[in-house]
Amino acid sequence: MKTPCIIIMRDRISHLRLCIASLEESGAELDIHIVDHGTTWEEALPFLNGSRYPVHFCGDQPPRSLWEWPGLAEIVGDRPYLVTDPDVVLDPDCPDDWLSQLADHLTHGALVKAGLGLRLDDLPPTPLAAKAREWEQYFWAERAPEQAWRAPVDTTLALYPPLSRQSGFALSPAVRLDAPYLLRHLPWYGDLDPGETAYYRAHALPGTSHWINGGW
Repeated sequence: MKTPCIIIMRDRISHLRLCIASLEESGAELDIHIVDHGTTWEEALPFLNGSRYPVHFCGDQPPRSLWEWPGLAEIVGDRPYLVTDPDVVLDPDCPDDWLSQLADHLTHGALVKAGLGLRLDDLPPTPLAAKAREWEQYFWAERAPEQAWRAPVDTTLALYPPLSRQSGFALSPAVRLDAPYLLRHLPWYGDLDPGETAYYRAHALPGTSHWINGGW
């Protein structure tokens, strides 16, 4: 049975394309759904309207409102499910069994989610990358069993237990897998489309991400 995989989307179509391609190339058996939270970027709308995957338009809502959306239960039923932002891709060195690794950690721990770590050692020499390394160091401090770290996980790619075990959003308790089970956070590597990035920043909902304006 395929694992539901929900990609939370707003305006960042260049990232969404890469995220979907990465998930497809991973070979994981996924039931991909795109949940759009108010995209108005004109260049994104044709892709969303013609997507081969279901697109659910939820209006001008913050990403974490996903867990208040009745459609979530219709998609995932009583199965474990993945949720991710569109601006991450699987690292090229991430093994193909990443999904089963997440499932093993979720099964053996009293966790609200199990996510992949974020790669830091190949970031470009930019101020944003330096802030990313500084911020992320706190999430690589407490070891968990079986090649993982105890750390909160926001809406980067993670596996969640069935809704019968967890009905709302929470950051922790959670684990992030260690290398080589990593993601690349695309904004840390530079703009894919400066015009799109400028539009996204101008129209993002308050509190969506502290990386929108260059990090804290």
